[in-house]
Parts: sequence; structure tokens; C-alpha cells
Amino acid sequence: MGDLLNIGASATELYRQALSTVSNNIANLNSDGYSKQEVRAEEIMPSANGVSYLGAGVASKGVFRAVNEFATASLRTATSRVEEQEPIMRYTNRVLDLLGSEDGSLSNAISDFFSSTSKLAGNAAEEGYRQEFLMSANFLAGRSQAIGAELSSLHNEMISELETQFAELNNTAASLARVNKELGKTAPDGKQPPMLLDQRDFLLKELAQYAGIDVKIDGSERALVKLVGTSDAMRFVTAEQAYLLDPKIPEIADAPVAVTLDTYGKNLNIGTVKQGTIGGTLSFRDSIFEPLRDDLDILVSKVAESINNLHEQGMNRNGDVGAKLFDMTPQYTAINAGDRTASSLVSVTAPEGTPEVAIQAVWDAPKDRWLVTDLATNQSSYVDSRSSSDAGFSFGGLTVDATASLANGQVLIIKPEARAIDTLRVAVLNTDQIATADRLQVESAIDNARVNTPFFSYGKRAPALNSFSAIDGNTVLGLQQSATIASNSAEPALFIPRDANGFSVSIQPNIDDDHQLQLFTSEHNHLVGSATLAADFASALAASQSIEEGTDYISSSLNRTGTDGYKDTTMTLGNFSSASVLSSSIPVQTNSSSAAVDAIAAAQLMLNGTDLPALAIDANSTLSAAEIADWINDGTGAAGSLAAVTGVSAQAEHSRSFNYSDFDLTRKLSINGVTIVNTGIPTSVEALATLINAATFAAGEEVIAIVDPSDRIEIRPSIENTGKNMTFGNPTAGETTNFLGLSNGVYTGSVRYTNEGAVPANGTAIEFEFKDYGAGVGKATDLSRLGLATTLTSDTRLDDDFLVYVTGSPADATLRYDLGEIPDLPKVEIEKGFVLEFLGTNKVQITDTDTGTVMAQKDYAWPNGVLVNDVMLSFDEAPAAGDVYTVSPNEGAMADNGNIQRILAVKDRGVDGDQIPLQRYISLVSKVGNDHNLAKMSSEALTVVAEDAQALLNNTVGVTLDTEAADLIRYQQSYQAAAQIIQASQEIFDMLIAASR
Repeated sequence: MGDLLNIGASATELYRQALSTVSNNIANLNSDGYSKQEVRAEEIMPSANGVSYLGAGVASKGVFRAVNEFATASLRTATSRVEEQEPIMRYTNRVLDLLGSEDGSLSNAISDFFSSTSKLAGNAAEEGYRQEFLMSANFLAGRSQAIGAELSSLHNEMISELETQFAELNNTAASLARVNKELGKTAPDGKQPPMLLDQRDFLLKELAQYAGIDVKIDGSERALVKLVGTSDAMRFVTAEQAYLLDPKIPEIADAPVAVTLDTYGKNLNIGTVKQGTIGGTLSFRDSIFEPLRDDLDILVSKVAESINNLHEQGMNRNGDVGAKLFDMTPQYTAINAGDRTASSLVSVTAPEGTPEVAIQAVWDAPKDRWLVTDLATNQSSYVDSRSSSDAGFSFGGLTVDATASLANGQVLIIKPEARAIDTLRVAVLNTDQIATADRLQVESAIDNARVNTPFFSYGKRAPALNSFSAIDGNTVLGLQQSATIASNSAEPALFIPRDANGFSVSIQPNIDDDHQLQLFTSEHNHLVGSATLAADFASALAASQSIEEGTDYISSSLNRTGTDGYKDTTMTLGNFSSASVLSSSIPVQTNSSSAAVDAIAAAQLMLNGTDLPALAIDANSTLSAAEIADWINDGTGAAGSLAAVTGVSAQAEHSRSFNYSDFDLTRKLSINGVTIVNTGIPTSVEALATLINAATFAAGEEVIAIVDPSDRIEIRPSIENTGKNMTFGNPTAGETTNFLGLSNGVYTGSVRYTNEGAVPANGTAIEFEFKDYGAGVGKATDLSRLGLATTLTSDTRLDDDFLVYVTGSPADATLRYDLGEIPDLPKVEIEKGFVLEFLGTNKVQITDTDTGTVMAQKDYAWPNGVLVNDVMLSFDEAPAAGDVYTVSPNEGAMADNGNIQRILAVKDRGVDGDQIPLQRYISLVSKVGNDHNLAKMSSEALTVVAEDAQALLNNTVGVTLDTEAADLIRYQQSYQAAAQIIQASQEIFDMLIAASR
């Protein structure tokens, strides 16, 4: 009886639980995240009854929820992928509405601008067309700024949505962490409440809506979560807590949005987020939106720059050149850091050309200063305000003025609106400033063989080929410097850029090295140098990469100056001064023969226009500074005869100065053959001076010594022997150095030249020149013999590139040079006039109009143009031999349309690859449309995947009324049957009791 009762009781309890569970399923039919629950039963261990086992009933294993981990994970992934496409579709649709609409499109503005340009090109003098052109330019700029403002607004909206989504993701992660804590209260082997597990899975699905996640379930059924593609160290939900994911919104344009994990703790940079609404928003921003803004900026800036470059080259009605049509100077704005709205607290200005600076400024009111952080380098520094009553400050070229009172700690972001699409404005104020005309005009000679239409192109000249100059890399304009260079090189020793304010190039070769300076233009025009070039150098020069290719050698201006010179330019070659000049030490020049020889032949050099006589070196002697001074002063021997003509007097100087520390105490000393130091060593400079002054020298070779207050000894010829040579030696045979620390030998002095203006025609000039440098009558070595450098000088600014060569002896040469500063010139100037004369169908000569100087002769092949400086003149038909074209400034050109025609050509000029502006804009809009359609198709396909995953999950864990109703009837009947077992047990028990009475 007991077994029957127990079996009935256990069954009744089981089916009571089952009925309760089914009832709970029905009640939670519409509860979010609820999974179907069921009671699981197991048989109670049967009891042995003889050789048989009798059943002991049933026991409940507990209430379990239906689960399908594969379907759950698949649904999370599909949800993330579907949600990723939603913001892409939404935002691309917004962009298409903005850029693709008929009223808002930039394409209409571009079309209108070039349409008005075409009309103006057809009649440049028509005022109505000029007005229309200016209006269309303003419409293009206005439409560009409007689109830029709309895109900026959309970007701010996007950032705001991202911040909201991250906040919701972090809240959901925090809720999941609380569920994990509850799950952790149960022992690892214990049963977890189904409700907590349902909440866990529901929150995981919620997280998946915002971002793609990787989930790991631990032994306590807790969910450990990280973003897709990150390491385990990047888990933002752990078994115990949730860490904040913090988006770092960049203040600098184009910078990506970085995501940090636990900013105030671990501070790990996760990078970016994939999938989900956050991943979709970031994907749109980084892959579609920012590249689109960049491409639009490139389109607008390149079109505007192309138009500006051409507009600057043209001439307007006022006769001006160099004016831009569009202004793209970045405008600075201040933004409140907290809400990213425009701030009215300060105004920011920056002069044109200011480097772009983006900063964060925090106002420190108690100390009247700002904490300024450069957002590009993240470097911070304090900047004082102007005064206690003026909070304005300056930084990086910016001027910031406070326009309202500031609260302590006020944070401002100051950055440039650097995109051309945001800053494009029209710089031309009225129609007179529209540069429709060419700045140059060309006239064909009346007797030209055919009527030809020439046209100009500007800005065509390539930069000079500095890489082929040996010392250009170290050249500093306006600073004298020197370098050792190879002679006879095919490439120049020195490059002098056009527009330099003059130059000075000096050489002082050894007297054994016959070096010559050669000056060329980059168009092969020989201006200074030898009339006959060595064959090897001439052939190498013809192939030089610094000389413009296809140019002929010209020497019509060689060594000419003034009105006979190149473009009437005065260049000096020799040694010129307007004040006293001191030569370097005279080179040692010894005549060992028994007869006098000429160091410099007669009429090789000129001084102030007067031929100098021969400079002789007496037999068995070394030329001294004193002899050179006598030669300058006396000339042929009649006292003062030469100086009286040139106005230049010469004074020889010679002295040697030493510290005691300079002496070599291990050596002896002789001066002019007289032994000074032999057995005893002088212990001071005074002692040495005593020995020298006590010595007896041969007549004409007397030497004296003086000790100055700084304790230096000066050794020099006596007054009557001023400027003569001194011979320092060592009386010990075989020694090559002496007590003074010098090598044994003859030492020479220097010559000081002075012009007191006694000859009025020469003023105070001291001008050593060559008689005929080109023919070799007078050489640089002649001046070197006098201790003087040979200097090529020009004080004129010319629009030619000059190339300096050193030829002659193969030895290396030392150049000293000073290149004048290049002035801050206008970007565009009206060029000087020139004449093109076609010497043949394949040869053209270029002549400077003002001076008649032949600048170049070049090879020509039609349809190529002829390049003169940065102007290229082209022809619609090949010019014939003898044709002449005169180019001059286009003064008073009211109806000329040459420049506006070039501006019109921008319409058909490629901006990116081969796409013209309008095509480029259409392709950018089409790409956004393609991205929208792709996102839409992906969303539709992924939605099917998500629905399939949801259906699979519903089949497994979902609650259906039909199933639950059937279970309810089945469990009700089972419960009733179990109750009947108890009732039968009761009746049997009652019968047994009655029978026992």
C-alpha cells in the first residue's frame, strides 16, 4: 500500500510542477527573451522484491529552459550584420538627397559657371556677360559653402548618434554584468535560474544590435564579452564587471574615431568597432562620408586653383595681373568643446599664409592665461592673455579676441575650416577685375609667309636643374661662402637662380693653375669667359643637362658690358673696389736664372683703365711685396709716373706675429741667413726679440722684432726695408722646420692699395681689369701673382638662370661666392617683350625687344611651342622660314579673350584621372548611390539570414499556444490519473482496515 501511495504522490507532484511550468510558459508568451521551460522527470530507483524489482515512482529533475546555442549565436551575428546596414542606408540616402537633388546639386553650379564663361569668351567686352560670369562664380562659391555646411551638420549629427549608441551599449553591458554577478552566486555545478539565463541571452542580443561581439560562456553560465576581432584582454564584460567603451571623437578633420576600453583604468585602444549600428555608422563615416568630403574638396579646390592660376596670368580692364578669382583662405572657427556648437565667446583671425593650426584652449581665469594644446602634436603650453581686462591671446599666427566674458575653465576648440568646399569665396569685387585678356599680345610681321594664329601658355618653364650643380645644396642667398669644385665639368660649378639681386663669384687660383671663369645662361648664351673653349669642354657642355636642350651656342654678348652687354647689363671681371684693398700674401715667385724674367707681361692687366707695364723678377731673386708696390707706384721707373695716372698708390706690408706657445723649442732659427737661435733657447718672446734686434744683417735685409702688450712677438723687415721678403730657416743641416714652428723658406708680404681721389676721373676706384680676358690677354693667375682674387660681379636682377663653370687646368678650384637675395616678387608679372624670328622651319631666334640682345637660338618642331622664360608661344600652323612675331605687353586690351578662353578650357580638363569636373562630380554622387544600393541589397540578404536564425530558435525555444495547450491537457490528465492512484491506495487501505476489525 505504501508503494502505491508513494508512486501516486510522486506522480502527482511531478504533474503539478509540469502544469505550473506550462502555465508559466503561456503567461510569458510575449515576454522579451523568454525561453520555453519544461519539467524533466526521471524514474525513482526500483525496490527489490524477491527476484523482481517493483517500480518506486517518478521524481522531478527540475525545471529546464529550452536552448539552442547555435541558433542563439547565429541570431546574434545576423542581428549585428543587419543593424550594420541600417545607418549606411539611412545616411547615404541623406547624402544623395543633398548632392543629387536638382536644386542642391553642385553640378548645376559648375554647369552655370562654365556656361557663363563660354558666353564671356565669345564677347569679352560685353558688360552683361561679365555680370553673368561674376554672378555664376558667386553662385558656385555659395553652393559649395552650402553643401559644405550641410555635410558638417550631418557629421555632427552622426557623432551625436555615435555617442548615444555607445552610451546605450555601455548601459546594456552594465546590465549584463549585474546578471553575471547573480549567476556567479550559484555553485558551478548547480542549476542556474532560467530567468537569469534568459536575461543574459536577451542582453547579449541587445549588445549585438550595437556592435559585433564575441561571447564566451564560463562554467557558471556567465557571459564574457569582447568586440569582434579583438583579443581576450579587450573584454569589456567580464564575470564580475563591465568596462566602459569610450569613443574618442577627433577634433582634426579626417582623423578616425578611436575607441578606448576603460579610459580611466586600463585605457586600452581597441581601434574601431565592426558590425552593429555603431560599426555601420563608423563604416559610413570612415569609408564613405570622409572620402566623399575629401573628394569633393579635391574637386572644388582643383577647379578653383586651376581657374585661379589662369586668372592670375591674365590681364583685367585695369591693366593688372596676378588677381585670383576665388579666395580659399582657411577661416578659423571657435567651438564649445562640451556640445560642439559654434562659440560666440571669441573671434579668430589669421593672416593669409598662416600655417593651419588646430588647438584646444582652456581659460585659467585666476591667472589670466590660457592652457593651449596643439591638437596635432598634443603638446600643451600656457599662453598669457593680453591683460587682466583683455582675455585675448595669440598663438601660432592666430589672433584670438574675446568677445564676451569667459567662465573659468571654459574649453574652446579653435580650428580652421580648411576644406575648399567650406571656404570658397569670390575674390573679384567687380567686373573690371575679371582677367579676360592675355597679359601679352603678339603681332605677326606684315611680310610673314602665312597668316598664323599664335596663342600663349603661361607658367610652363620647369625649375632649373639644381641637382646638376655641385654646390647648390649648400648655397645660402645673401651670405658669402666658398666651395672646392672640379674644373672642366659638364655641369656647372655654381647655379645662380633667376631674379637673384646680383651675384659675386671669386677665384684665386694657384699661379701654376690657369683657371678661367665661364658664365652662361641656361639657354647656352656665353656671357663671360674664353672666346675659344677647349674642344672637350665644348662638346660636354652641348650635352649638359643644365643647359636647355636644343639650344645653340651663342657668344654675341661675350665679355661685353653696359649697352654692348647682355640685355645692357654691366658685369665686372677682375678686382674692383671703391676703398682701400689689402692683398693676401704674395705667392712665392722665384727667378733662379741669371737674367730678369717677367712675372706679368706688359699690357696684360689694366689699373683704372691704364695698361700696366711688365712686372719683372730680378735674376736669382724672389718677388716681394715691396717690388710690387714700387711697380704700382713708379711703373717704368719715373717716380710717381704710374700712380699719377691711375690715382692708386701702393704700400707694401710684411710682418709675422707669434706667441711663445707657437715656438718649437727643439729647433734652431736663422733669419735672412743670420743665425738667431743656436745653442741657447730663449725663455720668452722678449728674449727672442733681444736676440733678433742684436743680430747683424746684410744691407737691405735688416729685420726687427717688437713685443706688444699682449706678449706677442712681431717680426718684420726694418722700416727702410718695408714689404721685403723674409727667409726663415734652421742652421742645422737637414732640418725642414725651425724654432718659430714654420717650414724653412721665403715668406712674402702683402700690398695695400689706396686711391685718395687725386685723379678726378678715377674717383676713389681701384679697378684691376684684364686687357682681353676672352683672348687670354690677362688671366686670373696674373691677379693671383699680386695676391688678388678674380671676381665676376653683377648688381642687376635678370630673369635668366646663370651657370658658372671653371675651365682650364685640371686641378680643383676654390670658389668664393655671394648670391643676392631673391626679392619677394609678385607671383605674376607682365613679361618684357621679345621677338621670335624663324631662321628656318626648324630653328628660331629669340631677341629681347628692349635691348636687341639675342637671348637664344633653339631647335623648333611644330606643333611644339617656343618657350621663353615661363611663356610658351604656340601656333596653329607651322611658321615658315623668315616669319617674325613680336610679343609685347597687352596694354589697353578691352576685348581680348585669350585668358578667358583658357579658363573655359578647365571645363574639359581632368581633375581626377581623366574625368572632367562635371563628370567627376557625377561619379562621386553615383558612388554614394552604389554604396546605398549595396547596403540595401546586403540588408535584404542578411535579413533573410536573421529571419531563418530566428525561426530556428523559435522552433526550439519559442512558446506556442498549440503546443502548450496540448501539454496542458496531457499534464492535466496525467495529474488526474496520478490522483486516482492515490485514491485507489486509499480505498485499498480502508478495505484492509475494515477487514481487520
